[in-house]
Amino acid sequence: MDAWRHDKLLLGIDLLQKIRAIHQKEDVWSLRRVLAEIVDQKDLDGAQQENIIDVATADALAREIYLRRNSIAHGRKGQHRKVLVPLAHSFNDEAARERAWYQLLKQLAERAIDKWIFSK
Repeated sequence: MDAWRHDKLLLGIDLLQKIRAIHQKEDVWSLRRVLAEIVDQKDLDGAQQENIIDVATADALAREIYLRRNSIAHGRKGQHRKVLVPLAHSFNDEAARERAWYQLLKQLAERAIDKWIFSK
């Protein structure tokens, strides 16, 4: 990053994009580490079957959770075709997938709480 800061040809916006890319990789990597502790192959196969992920791996699930989180946290009405609202379910073709997302995230959250909050 020091080399980027001293590069006179690198515009500020480009530097910011490079730093954000590193930050995103760190977030996804951290999420992947958490998932390694609480997800099993059955969960991954189920997520793939529900079209939540394309391939049944923890890396794929980590990327999709990160993207979903961003859709919820940064979505603005009118900005996208659809803004995700936590705990809301659509009544269109994606309703079953959204309910599957909700159930999966709820299950993972409960496991994480049990493992790191309530474990002795």
